Amino acid sequence: MLSPFLPTRNAKSQNNDDKGIYVGKPVADHTKGLETIFFAKRINDSNNAFLGVILVGVRVTYFQHIYNSITSFPDQTFLLLRTDGTVILR
Repeated sequence: MLSPFLPTRNAKSQNNDDKGIYVGKPVADHTKGLETIFFAKRINDSNNAFLGVILVGVRVTYFQHIYNSITSFPDQTFLLLRTDGTVILR
């Protein structure tokens, strides 16, 4: 059952354009309990009518590996956050 993880209701109800990508808060998946971030993109037809949503889930560890591999900026901090200020990864 994936419905608790799908941010499609928020992505669809936010507005009727399909320009932005909704970034969900990290949630634990059902299988291993690993934190996953879901990205949702609303898709409209040429008349701006709702066609559907593209949804991609990315484990937080994916971003951790990327951030940890960046060594060219030893005194810098990288931050991944949502537009509402929720820190996803530091």
